[in-house]
Amino acid sequence: MRFSSLAMVLGSLALLAWAGGTSAADLNKTVAGSFTYGFSGYELVTPAESSTLRLDLKGIGAVTADEQGHLNGNVTFTATDPELPPAPSTTLGAVCIGNLVGTYGINAYGSGVVTLNFSPSSPPAPGVGAQNACVASVTALNCEVVLPAVRPQAKALKLSEIRCVASSVSSSDSSVSINAASFTADLERAVVLRNRSGFGR
Repeated sequence: MRFSSLAMVLGSLALLAWAGGTSAADLNKTVAGSFTYGFSGYELVTPAESSTLRLDLKGIGAVTADEQGHLNGNVTFTATDPELPPAPSTTLGAVCIGNLVGTYGINAYGSGVVTLNFSPSSPPAPGVGAQNACVASVTALNCEVVLPAVRPQAKALKLSEIRCVASSVSSSDSSVSINAASFTADLERAVVLRNRSGFGR
């Protein structure tokens, strides 16, 4: 869904960059691979000719990064209208599935920006309510690499989230405007450790 900013870099490479051993360009190349993508938060959306709704969002998906700073993937998220009692004729909950295409860039300090363009796989249901979150959108994320903790005897090192915060979200669908958003996103992948001091196989 709308989320933007993925800068998930291997912790060891980030450390090298901070030590002056790796350039930002080299780090961007090392991001290539597959990541799980999860996010949660809320949006304030205004459907055409209707009042503004606050919709709570939670989603999970997958994103693949190439060596050129490009991203693509998919996401499924739920949108919920927390208003109790609900406004007349308002849908309280909706599930949205769609595709993600975007870009990423990181610097030598392990932080960066991810931009994700979301396109729903099918048009949202008619009416006003949670389904109004399921529209084409563009999200910009500010991200930071979280260095993993090294544990003896571990066969795989989980690359701690590249933790991101949405800095802007906008709708590219004329039927709905996104007035504000607040959510965090995490990108994760597992790094298999090679034979060294009991690590790996």
